[in-house]
Amino acid sequence: MSDREVVIKKLVNKIVEKNEKFFGEEEQRQAANAVQKGNDFGKLIPMLMEKGIEKLNLNMFNEETRNKILNTLGKEYFRKGDLQNAINVFVLSENRDMLCEIGNDYKETAQYSKAVECYKLAGNTAQLKEVADFCLENGHLKEAVEAYTYIGEGEGLNRVADECVKKQKWEYAIEIFKANNNKEQLSFVGSQCIEEKEYDHAFKSFELAQDAQGFNSLGDSCVKDGLFQLAHQAYEQAHNDMMASFVRENFLPKAG
Repeated sequence: MSDREVVIKKLVNKIVEKNEKFFGEEEQRQAANAVQKGNDFGKLIPMLMEKGIEKLNLNMFNEETRNKILNTLGKEYFRKGDLQNAINVFVLSENRDMLCEIGNDYKETAQYSKAVECYKLAGNTAQLKEVADFCLENGHLKEAVEAYTYIGEGEGLNRVADECVKKQKWEYAIEIFKANNNKEQLSFVGSQCIEEKEYDHAFKSFELAQDAQGFNSLGDSCVKDGLFQLAHQAYEQAHNDMMASFVRENFLPKAG
C-alpha cells in the first residue's frame, strides 16, 4: 500500500467510524427521485449539508451518480469556506483536482502544512515539490521536510538539513541525517552541538553515528561544565572505561 493510500484510508476510516446514522427511508426516496428527474443535485445539497458528511449513506446510487453528488456537495463546502468537510468529500469521490485546488488555497493563505496534506491526498508530486521548494526558501523547514520526505526527494532533504544546521535547528537536522543514514553529517552536527552546549542533541547525534570519538569529546565538555551524569553516560558510550570510572568514583552519588 502506497503512502497516499495509507493517508486516504486513515481519513476514510475516520469518516466511516462516525457514521452512526443513515438516511431514513423517506430521505432515500427523495434523493433517488431527485436523481431520476434529471440529476438535479442542487436541490439535495442543503439537506445533505444539514445531515453532515459523517452521517450520509449514498450506497443506493451507482458510483458515477454518487461521485457527482459528492463533488457537488464538496464544491458547496469549498464555496462556503468549510475546507475540512470539502476535503473529506473529495477524498471519498477521489477528486484529486479539487484536493489540489484546496491545497492551493491553503498555500495562498500561508497554511503550508495543510497545503502539503492536501497535495499528499491528491498524490500530486509536482505540487509537493513546488511547495517544498517554496517552504525551504522561506524558512518553513518542518513543512519542507514533510513534503520532501513524502516524495522521496533526497536532494531536497539534504538542502533542508544544511539549512537546519545553519539555523541551529538541530532536531530537524538530526532526523534528516538519521533518515539518510548519513553518519558523517551526524557526527558534524554533534560537534556543532557541543560548541553550542546543546549536549542532549550532541548525545543523540553521536549515538546515531556510533561515534566513539565524538562521545569522548562530549564527555570532556560535560566534565568541564559539571554535568557529571551526562559525562559518565558519554564515556560509557565511547567505551572509555577509565574516564567513566573516574567520573563515577569521584563525582556521582554512591549507591546506598
